[in-house]
Amino acid sequence: MANARHQLGQRGEILAAGYLQHQGFRLIASNWRTRLGEIDLVMVAPDATTVFVEVKTRWAHDAQPLENITGRKQRILIAAAQTYLSVHELDDVIWRFDVIAVTLTPPPRIDHIPDAFSW
Repeated sequence: MANARHQLGQRGEILAAGYLQHQGFRLIASNWRTRLGEIDLVMVAPDATTVFVEVKTRWAHDAQPLENITGRKQRILIAAAQTYLSVHELDDVIWRFDVIAVTLTPPPRIDHIPDAFSW
């Protein structure tokens, strides 16, 4: 089950990265890990904003992938992003969190929520 879930997540992240790149974003890192948590995608938006992207992937259109981004999950993402910025000495960049919801049931659907939550 964990392997199937991992494959589902990978598929969604590939689709999300491709979608954002088509929108002019540049991929910097994927599955960036720290002891505090993982960031699915780190991208740079066309306006040079560093964007930390949480990707939620589901099979069915009736699923609500955004429901899983709880306050706890947001705190984990914020801590991981702050660690990323510190490790890469990115003190002066503008940054935000986007959420991409990928639904794979044909036809696949991608919903992009820029600036999904604040830090």
